[in-house]
Amino acid sequence: MDFGVLIEPLYPASELVRIARTAEELSFASFWYPDEKFYRDPYVGLTLVAQHTRRMQIGVCVTEPYSRHPILTAMAIGSLAESAPGRTWLGMGAGGRGFNAMGITRDRPAIAIREAVEVIRKLLAGESVDYHGKVIQLNERKLDFLPPQGIKVMIATGYGHRVQELAGEIGDAAMLANYATPQTMQPGLGRVELGAKKAGRTLKDLRLISRLDVAVHESGEVARTAVAPIILSAMRASYPSLEYLADLPEFELPSKLLSVMGRKDYKTRSYYADAQRSAALIPPALTEHMSIAGTPEQVRSRIEAICAMQVFDEITLRPVPCGGQGMQDCLQEIHSVIT
Repeated sequence: MDFGVLIEPLYPASELVRIARTAEELSFASFWYPDEKFYRDPYVGLTLVAQHTRRMQIGVCVTEPYSRHPILTAMAIGSLAESAPGRTWLGMGAGGRGFNAMGITRDRPAIAIREAVEVIRKLLAGESVDYHGKVIQLNERKLDFLPPQGIKVMIATGYGHRVQELAGEIGDAAMLANYATPQTMQPGLGRVELGAKKAGRTLKDLRLISRLDVAVHESGEVARTAVAPIILSAMRASYPSLEYLADLPEFELPSKLLSVMGRKDYKTRSYYADAQRSAALIPPALTEHMSIAGTPEQVRSRIEAICAMQVFDEITLRPVPCGGQGMQDCLQEIHSVIT
């Protein structure tokens, strides 16, 4: 079982390098970095990480096929691979935030991801591509350089049922995100397996990754409060689709939470970035099943339960600093829990 980390693009270059070096010193196997709109550029950040690490796999987690045309994504990931040949991954997903600000509609995400991956793989292989899909268009073009070969594609599923199936069908890896208990993971894994069967594969033919939001603190309440903005942000990004809630045990969804999820404006997002404000909205069932947050003993037990499933090849942890922790402290705390 490998452990990876996903680090938000919140840190300036020098601090990002220190975090990456710490992650490698702690023997994390992979370093994922999001293409989060309006934050720091993921390819610049990952190039720095590539130049200051030697062993870790590195990858964008995730980019999407709307705000970056697939040929630009192929160009960027191909350039990154020159700094980290043999250890570069492209993570693709539907994306969530920032589309409204750019006037972009996220149309038919499973179709868009499928078409984008097909185009990107051909471009990375050096082919000239003329493609006219339902979402993606490219008029007879190739990259003007040949990237290092062997760049693999991970499909991050989020909550979308069709994207979960797609990950099993076309991904070199499938990342099941936002679910944090064996009970809630099983339906998503079933959909990934269904997609794999469509392609004549089994789950063993792809790398399975569980992505978990993790906060550790001697005060379990401090840790649980810290993950609230992340849970709320993920739910706002997927709204109005709520089909994923069927994978959770039955609970009551407060009307105030529904109201906040329906607001896509930046002001609302900024207001509820405050952990105390978000925590007041999030029912305990969501905290339990969509994050791992608590005391060291509680977090260790929860992660051990997921390892005991013997399904995943990697568990990717998104560290959530809390109680005055910096990211370096948070990584050290999480490492002490999983070792």
